[in-house]
Amino acid sequence: MAEEAGVSKATLYNHPDIRERIDFLRNQQEKSFVDSRIKRDENNQNAVIASLKRRIEKLEQRNKKLEEENKQLCAKEKEKLTDYFSQL
Repeated sequence: MAEEAGVSKATLYNHPDIRERIDFLRNQQEKSFVDSRIKRDENNQNAVIASLKRRIEKLEQRNKKLEEENKQLCAKEKEKLTDYFSQL
């Protein structure tokens, strides 16, 4: 800003009304940056949550499939043992 005006930074900061405007604009710029960062962080967090929910759903389906498979194998094993002991 000082370069565009053709004056030194000290000159700008020595005028209270100009300094106040510079501080206001600087704070506004920082707030805008923080707001966009928060929004970006929220979007990233939502994406992570959605991904984890999909992963949980897939793991729950896999677990259910394995439990059913285990149940069937136990039933077959029980049947084989019953047949073996009935032949003794």
